[in-house]
Amino acid sequence: MSHSFDIVFDPLADREGRARTASCLVVPRDRFTGKIVQRGITARIVGLGVKARPTLSGALFFEDLPGAPPFQVELDVSRAGYLPVAAFPVDVVEPNKPPRAEPLLDLSPERVVDGETAVLRGHVERDGKEIEGARIVAALDIPGAGTTEDFETRSGKRGAFAVRVRVQTDDTAGAAPSFPLTTTAHVTAFFDGVEKTDGPKDVTDMRTESVGLIDLPT
Repeated sequence: MSHSFDIVFDPLADREGRARTASCLVVPRDRFTGKIVQRGITARIVGLGVKARPTLSGALFFEDLPGAPPFQVELDVSRAGYLPVAAFPVDVVEPNKPPRAEPLLDLSPERVVDGETAVLRGHVERDGKEIEGARIVAALDIPGAGTTEDFETRSGKRGAFAVRVRVQTDDTAGAAPSFPLTTTAHVTAFFDGVEKTDGPKDVTDMRTESVGLIDLPT
């Protein structure tokens, strides 16, 4: 078959096209452990439909993206057992390196395993309605230090939450710690501009304690 036109390769146009492409990297991490979540997560660029390619480490890599950062990224974390996350921007963090984001993921309450660490379980309501997506912060007292350490999660279905915490020993006491390690915590729920704190609640290492209902004010 013959053509009535010539096919012309324009190297300048190709270079300009390449200059308009970019890449970015998303590294999803478990909020409590800090480890990369290596399986069960997919990602795409909002508005482009471009899907990420997983790397051996579990990071999600986008390449040959048109335009310039920031890129809006959506994650599907349902197969990995984590709570849904809102779309987020991925922008340049270090000069001369691809845009990068490391979103922290909250494990669904039903996927938190009791007995692996100390766990505080409860649920959140407001005006009798179960609240999904409330931010939960457990301020854990560090024995002997007079300070606290915050551990965070969100409420899931039916307003349930399970916040994992690490109970520490008092390194300044000079005596051997007694086991199991115990302390207390205040647990605060934040949602839609309101908050409520309950506590102190007893916390024992490697055990699950009930916080009960956190009833947010109207």
